[in-house]
Amino acid sequence: MHATHSEANEGDSGNSSTRLADRLLRSEHIIAALEKGVAVLDTELRVTWANEPFRKWCQSEPRGKALLEALGSVTVVWPEFFSTDSLQLGKSTSIR
Repeated sequence: MHATHSEANEGDSGNSSTRLADRLLRSEHIIAALEKGVAVLDTELRVTWANEPFRKWCQSEPRGKALLEALGSVTVVWPEFFSTDSLQLGKSTSIR
């Protein structure tokens, strides 16, 4: 018995999905282990995920909150070259 082309692709897509899920989980573990605070923001600059050091900076659970709201009473000095446009385009950026 031979598998049809569509049956073979279904098997491949299941494996691809599993491999992708495994890679994402490994990446999340690596980022979570960093000593520096890391947050993932959506296009509205709301926190969708944060590692432990970032959560320690926040007064309460940051997920679902706007970045500055999540950080609370900290003073943030925005560099002039920092543009939220890149964030809204899905590009990564960092502030030190």
